[in-house]
Amino acid sequence: MAGWLRGTVKEVVSGDTVVIAGAVKSGPAPEKRLTLSSIIAPKLGKRDGTSKDEPFAWQSREFLRSRVIGQQVVFKVDYVVEQLQGREFGSVFLGQENMAVSIVAAGLAKVRTGQQNSPYIENLKKAEEQAQAAHVGLWTKDPAAQAAAVRNVPIGEEGNSANAIIAAVGKGKPVTGIVEQVANGGMLRITLLPDYHQATVVVSGVQAPSMGRRAAPPTAADGGPAAPSAATIAAASNAEPYAVEAKALAESRALHREVRLVLEGVDKFNNLFATVLVPGAPPAGGEDSLAELLVRAGYAKCVEWSLNMMVSGSQKLRDLERTAKAEKRAIWTNYVAPPSTQGKLSDAFTGKVVEVASGDCVVIKDAATGVERRVQLSSIRAPRPATRDRAAEPWATDAKEFLRKRLVGREVEVKMEYTRKVPGMGEEAERLLAFGNVETVPDKGEEKQNVGEMVVARGFATVIKHRSDEERSGVYEKLVECEDIAKAAKRGVHSAKEPAANRINDVSTPGNAAKAKQYLPFFQRAGKMLGVVEYVLSGHRLKVTIPKEGVTIVFAPSGIKTPQRAQGAQHGKPAVGGEPFADEAVAFTREAALQHDCELNVETMDRGGTFLGSITISPATSAGRPLDLALALVKAGLARIQPGMEPSRLTNGTALADAQRAAKEARLKIWASWTPEQDKVEDEDEEEAGAGGAATGGGGGRGGGGGGG
Repeated sequence: MAGWLRGTVKEVVSGDTVVIAGAVKSGPAPEKRLTLSSIIAPKLGKRDGTSKDEPFAWQSREFLRSRVIGQQVVFKVDYVVEQLQGREFGSVFLGQENMAVSIVAAGLAKVRTGQQNSPYIENLKKAEEQAQAAHVGLWTKDPAAQAAAVRNVPIGEEGNSANAIIAAVGKGKPVTGIVEQVANGGMLRITLLPDYHQATVVVSGVQAPSMGRRAAPPTAADGGPAAPSAATIAAASNAEPYAVEAKALAESRALHREVRLVLEGVDKFNNLFATVLVPGAPPAGGEDSLAELLVRAGYAKCVEWSLNMMVSGSQKLRDLERTAKAEKRAIWTNYVAPPSTQGKLSDAFTGKVVEVASGDCVVIKDAATGVERRVQLSSIRAPRPATRDRAAEPWATDAKEFLRKRLVGREVEVKMEYTRKVPGMGEEAERLLAFGNVETVPDKGEEKQNVGEMVVARGFATVIKHRSDEERSGVYEKLVECEDIAKAAKRGVHSAKEPAANRINDVSTPGNAAKAKQYLPFFQRAGKMLGVVEYVLSGHRLKVTIPKEGVTIVFAPSGIKTPQRAQGAQHGKPAVGGEPFADEAVAFTREAALQHDCELNVETMDRGGTFLGSITISPATSAGRPLDLALALVKAGLARIQPGMEPSRLTNGTALADAQRAAKEARLKIWASWTPEQDKVEDEDEEEAGAGGAATGGGGGRGGGGGGG
């Protein structure tokens, strides 16, 4: 087959003309425009409406386009007509199929003979005779088919404006189209189906290098085209670096392909923006995002305001751009990363939430290491809680309480994403914050939930507007969607209403014993009360808020004591060293009780203002059980019954005595060095103390025992 060449069909101009590209590894390929020998197909109308389609022009072009676009073909130039500016005519085969014969047989092109003819002229004539006999295509005699053979194409700005197209199709809705022209890597002219709207579409989220402006062709004295001047040549070659390569990539994947678009918006210049999904490369097939192809190759950069239009996929584009920058691909060849206050993280872990610091920050105990990790929720900001120097921002308390109720004591899955350095205030050192995505591990009958999305959707946090080069949440688009929902519903921080006042009388601070005592009779009469553990002061002393009474108190379980923590010198008192296992006791109580709901029963109060009684920690999940804090501490070997305290005088005293006996025998924690002889000595001491007390008239009511330590 002398003279035969191979190439890929890049463009189908009409039912009888194609553009075939040669094979190259990258960049623009050599092209040949070839008209099929000895046939003529009906002509498409002009875009400006000065001429309409000839009957069956669109069907003819579509017949050929749908079969050969992007396909490898074998072709040969049969002859050249110099009178038509050297136009080349030839034969094109797709496998064993002669495309000219196929389109004539379908009645979508006619045979035209002349001085030079196709080597397959007889096959063409026979195919035409069959089409005529079958009355197909151009040979139909059906008036309705003839009328339907001409498209009703919207003409002018009114029918093809971006806003009119968005209104007709719908924002965020998919629509099919055929790419007619590629202006540059990120701008396409597309015919939208089925109504044939003509649209110039900008690919959402990215910007490809500009091809530059084309200079108007010069005119000779006789009215014809003149040879281009040096200025014209210079103007035609002012494309930005890698613009030609970006355009070639877009043409190779999109030109004359049937693509799927998701219309996403219109800018102030009335440009239509859309995500363009092109047919996937064989053999994988499927669909590829044109924006992703360009960014991955380094032929386009992300544009933040355009990314914000996208329905989905913006985070992947940012990730691809980050990779292209790191590998210095194409437009990023000379890229130098600016100094950053951020770093990327990629570790993941499972753990239990032990504290909610604010509406956007939680403390999680890593299940694998036992270490507590402070995690900021990626890409969101909740109102700041109160500090010593400032009052809480509106909705801060509501945001924190929203998360406390849903997370504390619950198992979660965490994917760390990035870090950010925060300068210290005044003499404070610089801090490094770690940001991540947190998802709940479902309880029975629940679904997994993203914590950041939960907070934002309820209006208790806003989404951070990142710069294009900043790290962000892997579910950033979903967060933005949740924020839009919260704004529309006027929830939380998006509401014009002020949050409900949160008036709590805090009598837990030093010097408030007298005020605290005023509550004692009310608490004693109330019996069991519901509270929230706000802070762990020591292994057995807690700050508890009782919402119904609007008060925060210091509370300790009656009759038990944990090891004393180390204390620095304060208020004129010397420093005190810590007892063994004091920190372990605090850690135990912190994990078991901090920020949990609880049920407490106040029996009495000591001289320091600490209320004494029994406390039960409510379970965090449906599978959990209420926890008697005093009993749990004693069982763990982290607390003991107060010396001299009769268990019978304590709530659940028998269980406490049994638990202490078992902890001693197992040599747990504070009982690691215990021996039975020590109990004998203690019993003798207690008997002596009791005898002395009887002699002096000493006594003690139910629930006695100090809350210090």
